Amino acid sequence: MVKIASETSTKEGANTNTSQLFNGVSQKIGRKGEGESSRKSLSLIQPGRFLIPGTVKDTEILRFIPLLKSGSYSEGQLATASHNSYFKVCERRYQSYIKDLVEPFYKTFFRRINRQLILVDVVSALNARPE
Repeated sequence: MVKIASETSTKEGANTNTSQLFNGVSQKIGRKGEGESSRKSLSLIQPGRFLIPGTVKDTEILRFIPLLKSGSYSEGQLATASHNSYFKVCERRYQSYIKDLVEPFYKTFFRRINRQLILVDVVSALNARPE
């Protein structure tokens, strides 16, 4: 059976996850220039919106938690999971995230662009070697 989520447990899980992400970033910034850490740089930063929500009105849609055991369930089990299971709660939040944040951002900034140039700085990540 897929675990049931409560508002408290999802909030605590999301806060713990965000704290871990933020602490990881802070440690990387604090260690800049200290041997091995300086080679890692900030290549492991997670999406900033989860760390600093900005002007998001409904911050609940940013409360994602890692669903580490979701791979042990079949697609059928996840599809028929209870409405208040962790999977369904995160699924609804993800759909809201797409609808309320991603789509408006895309429409505002990218809709009229027919070409994009994407610059990716991979040098520091490549120099850091596999982590």
